[in-house]
Amino acid sequence: MDKFKKDLKRKELIPIKLLMFLIYGGQATLYPYFTVHLKSLNVSIQQTAIIFAVQPVIALIVAPMVGMVADKIGNFKLIFSFFLTFSAITSNLLLLVPPVPQAKTSFDFKCDSQSNFTIKAVVKNCAFKPNFYNRTHNLALKVQCEQQCENSTALRILPLILEKDGSDCYNHCVNTSKRGCEHIHGETTLDMHLTFLFINNGNDTVSINDDYHYSLTYENETFNRAWCSCSSPDCNTKCIFLNQNSDSICEEIQPEDTFGITFWSYLGIRLVVTLGIGLVNGLFDSASMTIIHDLKADVGFQRFWSTVGMCLLAPISGYFVDEYDTFKPCFFMYGILYLLAAVTSLSLDLSMKIPSDNPLKNLADLIKSPEVDLLFIQIAALGICWGFLENFLFWFLESELGSNNLIMGLTVTVGSGTGLFMALIATWFTRKIGYVNVIIVAFAAYTVRFLGYAYAQDAYFCLIFEMMENFTVTLLTVGVTMYCTELASMEMLTTVMTLWNGLHVISGRAFGSLLGGFLVRNHGFRQTFRFFAYGCAGFGSFYALMYVTWLRKWRITHRKASSVDPRHSSCGSDESAMKMQAFSSFSLHCSVDSPGLLSYPLEFVDEEFRPRAFSQIPVSTRNSFSKARALPRHAVSFNEGKLQRPHFTGLETAQDSTAQTRNRKISVEKLDDKLESVTRF
Repeated sequence: MDKFKKDLKRKELIPIKLLMFLIYGGQATLYPYFTVHLKSLNVSIQQTAIIFAVQPVIALIVAPMVGMVADKIGNFKLIFSFFLTFSAITSNLLLLVPPVPQAKTSFDFKCDSQSNFTIKAVVKNCAFKPNFYNRTHNLALKVQCEQQCENSTALRILPLILEKDGSDCYNHCVNTSKRGCEHIHGETTLDMHLTFLFINNGNDTVSINDDYHYSLTYENETFNRAWCSCSSPDCNTKCIFLNQNSDSICEEIQPEDTFGITFWSYLGIRLVVTLGIGLVNGLFDSASMTIIHDLKADVGFQRFWSTVGMCLLAPISGYFVDEYDTFKPCFFMYGILYLLAAVTSLSLDLSMKIPSDNPLKNLADLIKSPEVDLLFIQIAALGICWGFLENFLFWFLESELGSNNLIMGLTVTVGSGTGLFMALIATWFTRKIGYVNVIIVAFAAYTVRFLGYAYAQDAYFCLIFEMMENFTVTLLTVGVTMYCTELASMEMLTTVMTLWNGLHVISGRAFGSLLGGFLVRNHGFRQTFRFFAYGCAGFGSFYALMYVTWLRKWRITHRKASSVDPRHSSCGSDESAMKMQAFSSFSLHCSVDSPGLLSYPLEFVDEEFRPRAFSQIPVSTRNSFSKARALPRHAVSFNEGKLQRPHFTGLETAQDSTAQTRNRKISVEKLDDKLESVTRF
């Protein structure tokens, strides 16, 4: 805790903490509600799946391009601020999308002046749920009695008479209440408890059998009968009980798959919104990790504030959505938080970011590595799982478990809240178990989550499985980021960050929604959850098997090739520097250009040999922080335009002693051991 307290006192880290809070807190206010908002527009599951499926087509092409442009520029805070503002504005355009026109579902009872309660119920656009038969249902009814007399087209609103057992209210036509008889005026909402069997007669009506029983509750009093008020013989009186919660009785009638203005307008805006989301995440990860590494700060401590933002703001957003019965609050909160982040981002100093000379070539060289390709395959698979849950979990909670928006917001709070502690220990935990194990643990956690949702019968029960986000989000993000920063150079930092964010966030959300949407349509939510659980178990087992049988051996061979090469002699053992090189990548999406760890003559540098263990060192003879010059490598400095004095190890002289050679070999072995400890299985 002492380190955490010291971190809080560092003024230079305040902008990073604030941006973590604003950006990730803003995402938590809106992202979980995207699918529920789409559902409120009466868009079908199939159309929802299609909308999410086409998003990566543009995003995966544009996102790496923007990342490479940012790498080329180096100082990209204006680009970052622009896309924050861009996302804030475009996301609110979704509020302008009109809903799909749909007939209103109703389940209404009627009475007339001759009976106390009709045996007919009018059903409009309602397919009765299977469990509706022979059960007690608590319905919220709005009641209205109308009287229309001969020679008049005007309707007169009459009171409804509620009767208790033992009372006789049939002939009580006085417009006042008496003992056992209650007059209800105008439109009044009642609680109705109804037990009956019914038969479908066709023509939108059902008949209730003679053994039905009902009771009405009004102002904490229970009544057993309902009468329409007395009227003159020349007038016709009817009483309509309008059901206020048809969803408890009727199956949801899926809208027709008509690709109209709602579909196309939402798709167009959503493509732009999703592109902004992916770019903001990638650019912010790169910028924040560059600064955090330069300041030698603990990334987990900074990431802590993103979790705090998600915990605090997600339930607030859900509360306002429930309170005002509209999704506007979550869109407005998202826009305001992102605009504040855009202003805050202008205070960042990104002058230490190294521009890239040839980002396309560097990216091509990067993806030629089989280790990188295998990692990205697993990231894509995990992204599909994450995307399915992000887009359809709220739909499942609402339609299957009857959850309200506040509980939906609490799922985000629980998932993020339990990640607070994980954020503080994520670096240590990743170092202990290794990168590969972090990914395998994520697959295992997803397996447990999917199986839990498949058998959940209550929305609150799902909160237990939201705690698994410790491993599927918090730990996974840190672990994959550390892994990526070891595999890529500082020059390619932003490109790699936008690439893995694109695979996980953009493609994962899209393909997870596409696959999940069609599976839900054909098999239902619970069976789809089981399918995803089986897939996660399979992918996790495959990755573990590949590591044990191939990847671990490939790493060892590659490391040996690096350590035996005479060009990689090390100066003295700078312990803190080696920790920063091997471990401090703990940061979310950080890479380090650390020439201070190695000193060797520049004539030994060639384009064909770049050992993986020291992949952070640019292959060019150009110094990372100045123009091209024939200077030995020196200690790292992120102050623009300043060069530290070179630290010579004596390799330039011809008088190297045997002792010096032995010391250099020992130093290389120590460094290799430390690097191996981070990536062990």
